[in-house]
Amino acid sequence: MEFSKLPPELAAPPPERAACPELEYTAPPPEYGQGSGPAGETPPRKRRFRQFLALPAVLLVGFLCLHGVKNTVPDVGPEEPVPVETAEPIPERPEGSVLIDVLYAVRDTEAVRYSYTVFTPIPSLDATQEQIDAYKGTPYPISVYARVSDEAGHLVAPADDPDVWEGSRSAFEYSIDAAGLEGELTLTLTAVYTEKGEERQSQVEIPLEELPPRPETFAELSLLGSGGIDYYAEFNPQPGDEHDYQLSVTKFDFVWFDAEDNVCGEAVIWDFDTLPTLNGNSAVSEKAIAAAYQGPAWIERPNDEAVSFCVRMVLWDESFGYPYTIDSNLIELSADPILNGRLVGFPGGDVYAEFSFRPAPGDTHDYSLRVNGIGQIAFEGEEGNGFSLMDDPSSLPVTGDNENGYQVIYSGHSMLARIPSDAQLCLVLQLEDTSTGEIYRITTNRVDAVERILPYETWPLEDGKIAITVYNDTDNYTVPSKVETDSYLTILAVDTIPEAEFESYVLPSAWTPDGYDFAGWVIHVNNPFDLSSEEDIFSTFNGDPPPEALTEGSTYAFRVYGTLTRDDVERIPPSEDGVRYVNVHAVWIKEDIDEPLLYLDNGAGELTAYSMETPLASEGYIYLCNYPVSAPGPDLEFDGWYDSEGNQVELLVSYFSFVNAIYNADGSFAGYDWGNYEPVYLTAHWK
Repeated sequence: MEFSKLPPELAAPPPERAACPELEYTAPPPEYGQGSGPAGETPPRKRRFRQFLALPAVLLVGFLCLHGVKNTVPDVGPEEPVPVETAEPIPERPEGSVLIDVLYAVRDTEAVRYSYTVFTPIPSLDATQEQIDAYKGTPYPISVYARVSDEAGHLVAPADDPDVWEGSRSAFEYSIDAAGLEGELTLTLTAVYTEKGEERQSQVEIPLEELPPRPETFAELSLLGSGGIDYYAEFNPQPGDEHDYQLSVTKFDFVWFDAEDNVCGEAVIWDFDTLPTLNGNSAVSEKAIAAAYQGPAWIERPNDEAVSFCVRMVLWDESFGYPYTIDSNLIELSADPILNGRLVGFPGGDVYAEFSFRPAPGDTHDYSLRVNGIGQIAFEGEEGNGFSLMDDPSSLPVTGDNENGYQVIYSGHSMLARIPSDAQLCLVLQLEDTSTGEIYRITTNRVDAVERILPYETWPLEDGKIAITVYNDTDNYTVPSKVETDSYLTILAVDTIPEAEFESYVLPSAWTPDGYDFAGWVIHVNNPFDLSSEEDIFSTFNGDPPPEALTEGSTYAFRVYGTLTRDDVERIPPSEDGVRYVNVHAVWIKEDIDEPLLYLDNGAGELTAYSMETPLASEGYIYLCNYPVSAPGPDLEFDGWYDSEGNQVELLVSYFSFVNAIYNADGSFAGYDWGNYEPVYLTAHWK
């Protein structure tokens, strides 16, 4: 497929994300579970203002959700505010069993802001019926009166307007205008109620501390096509603010809004323990804090009224016992799928591109997607020229489902090293929904041209021949083949092409054996089963070759994709007979793990286990370059698998790699300890 020059409306550059400081990301724990609902209980915090009264001998239950605002401000003239004396004093009454727990109480400029909850005696879950009957007289309603006083005895209060508790409820934030009060302030909360036929009260007095100037906050939210979110937030204290903030994230949820911008639902993003990291990498202020999260998110419309959502993060300042709420931008729900593309370029012209297609929340259409085109566009200024990338784009698999989204990955060669130094390149993918015929176009970001420095040795094509053999690498004899050889190999294709005429070669389709997943293609150079060899390495060593003979320097493997290119073939040295033997093997990974012995760590502590029997369908080899690995952060380049001693490992040999080699006293190879298999642990390195 050829991409012609683009019209202006398609050649416009994608909007670039604003530059932001370097972030740390927190990956979700491997045991995370999906679902929506209220966040878990806030972890215990330091309460500077908690007043401990006599506790009853029964369980106390509190409600610690911090949302909603009730502002009770007296009508005070704007020019010279005058303290309002309390209309009627609250007479002293016998002390009761209701407790007032103040979550925070601070002076914020001209206002006093506070939040509290009340605790009432209720029976425990294992109480007897007699105990339950004794508590039918729970002391509701409870009237809570608030008063703010200064050193001179002036009082400010919402006169004769108590907050009435009729039962279990969430804790709200309250505000009282304290303009006109001077010096140290004190908040007094008095609960008045009836208990066992008598009017009682409980009271707390709290000295107030003054909050620092309100910091500037910012949060940005975008959706990832892989079914997650990209979130970034800043908390920037005002210049001259010397307060020592001790912040922790206590809330990180989706808040949903209806068409009138009223809150109509709330849900955890993924799991309450999956919270953004905090760090000081902000360019705004030395004391500023940046928070970031990139990962899974349970974007599920909570009800039919929900039309948009934001991320609400609450930072808790331990030093004041005070929360700061930061809301991100709103994301409007759409019936269209969410499309994303990301491109990374490497020296030598190789690129890595991820294309993602995520159905919109609530979309129940059963998509049947296939790749019908993939190309590259070279931009010089705003002028774009398109070029084909693969002869057979349908060879790129589409993975995923409606719930997790769909993904297409391309990793291979491009025009990147051949475009002018002042040009940029992007990739374009076209997906077709075969059930409807709808075409979706996904464009990546642009990357700059790179110098063509190959990280490996090459042998340019000359006047020899190229012998291509494509192995299916499975002992499943029901697989269709072009040539059946011995008991080990099934050959899908055999072709000989003059080097001078070679441009590219489309690989045939792989036939999946039962119980295995196809992981892609690999070229194995100097394969022991190479058809150019008269005998294989196992015959040479009577079936028991030494370790160095299995993975010696002249033997290596590298990953290829649906089409062989000139760059692929030039990495293979020609033989003495002038023939360049290109042996392409299908790589399979066993679905069911009976006895995991291979453990791959993605570099972030996330282990994936594989069975030792995995390579039996890959002709005795584990080609590590084809094993999947997820990056622990954005913009990281995979740098291979390494063992505990820092050695890069590219090939493992079935059975031989999972047993210890035995050596004689003189250091000569004596065989293998076949009685004991030991696991192999490898870790991904990134740069």
